Amino acid sequence: MEAVAALHPQERVACLRDRPLQLRAYVSGSPDTAPCTAEASVACTDGPAWLIEDGGWRAMVDTLVDTPSIGGPRLAIDPNGSVSPADLPEGGMVDLEGAFDHPAAADCRPGPVGADAQPLSASAARLSCRSRFVVTRVVGETDYPVAGTAGVTVSDDLRVRSDPGLAGERYELLPTGTPVWIAEGPVVAAAYEWFQVVVPGVDVGDGVPRVGWVAASDHGVEPWLERAAVDCPDRASIEVADLTRLTSPGRTHEGVACFGSSTIRFRGAIDVACGVEGRAGWDMTPAWLSANAPTRITIRDGDAVMIARPSPDLGLTVTCGASDAQRYLVEAHFDDAAAAECDATVLAGAAPRDLQRVAEYWCRTTLVVDRLSLRR
Repeated sequence: MEAVAALHPQERVACLRDRPLQLRAYVSGSPDTAPCTAEASVACTDGPAWLIEDGGWRAMVDTLVDTPSIGGPRLAIDPNGSVSPADLPEGGMVDLEGAFDHPAAADCRPGPVGADAQPLSASAARLSCRSRFVVTRVVGETDYPVAGTAGVTVSDDLRVRSDPGLAGERYELLPTGTPVWIAEGPVVAAAYEWFQVVVPGVDVGDGVPRVGWVAASDHGVEPWLERAAVDCPDRASIEVADLTRLTSPGRTHEGVACFGSSTIRFRGAIDVACGVEGRAGWDMTPAWLSANAPTRITIRDGDAVMIARPSPDLGLTVTCGASDAQRYLVEAHFDDAAAAECDATVLAGAAPRDLQRVAEYWCRTTLVVDRLSLRR
């Protein structure tokens, strides 16, 4: 795949022709395509829609793009073949079989031209179709790690490193069954596929979780890291006890894994606390979502307790330091959109190496309350 990605699309056709290839590739993009629009400086190609439409999937070495001006080959699926768009997982690493220079490219021809564009020649139009990699088979792993999901180690003594590759600083060895949050990856280095993970069960000091890189497998043979199967409660009957379990120490991210940013509803009494600083010596933004949020809500249901942050638009029913024993219908969500902007600065002492990633993780796993009502 490294060799193919380094070639210009024209070179891929010139060098490889229609030779059957097997590529270990990261699939980016989506199945969504659209017809070419002849805007001012655009010259389109006519022909079979599955070969000419814009958008769609692209094959890459990994999530890093070393040659952004070229990019990995765009993928196409012959509607008369045995592969369907569902076989290509977004954000996954798979083994692709296929070839460039599909015979259907002979039907490609110059199409509409924008006012400021030069029309394509017949050979250039055909070449744009010939440079598509037409996939004939996809071999993927059902449990292969994907960024933005919960993961779990499936091999003992999995080494965490500071950077992808064998030259990174050596951190802990993780035992089998360690829950992690998969933050980024894969990145190919030293012939391994690496993922950046947050390990909430490993405290590097002052309650900060370990952030580092682990290899996904032994060169694709023995898996070391997989997606985790989280025991998610039924959305229609969520209780505070369920949320407490999903955000328990060592697996703080399971609420996000189950519900993403979708609204969840449950019942409980509330307490409101103001001016509590959870991270003394840290400057965290946005303040309302951080560990130093000026206002926090404690939601209680029997012995179960859940700490949340009020949305900036939420009108609280009680004042600071007060409690309300009435059972409210609480509407809330994890993974607030503002989590993408979360950041932190340590004003005193040494800052964790991956401080921004830690701040983002804390924000994404924080429960945000949008509405409180007394409906029965």
